Amino acid sequence: MMRAAEKDDQYASFVYEACRDAFRQLFGTRVAVAYQNETKLLGQMLYYVLTTGSGQQTLGEEYCDITQVVGTYGLPPTPARRALFIVYQSAIPYI
Repeated sequence: MMRAAEKDDQYASFVYEACRDAFRQLFGTRVAVAYQNETKLLGQMLYYVLTTGSGQQTLGEEYCDITQVVGTYGLPPTPARRALFIVYQSAIPYI
């Protein structure tokens, strides 16, 4: 579990850096520094929406061969549960 979380953090930081660079190119360095936390939130949300939100494994889960399941029957999580996971994973630490 820890390895998957570390991998997810690593890949989410790659997305954050790309968002930060794009934001800096569009609005300038001063504005990019002022909105650094919001850009990090955007990068994390984008990473988790593209992976978990679409029903796929995150890159960390894929690396460690982990599958998200709900209940004892091993069913995949519903879209609402995936959305809640994304909010808990990204927005709650921001708040």
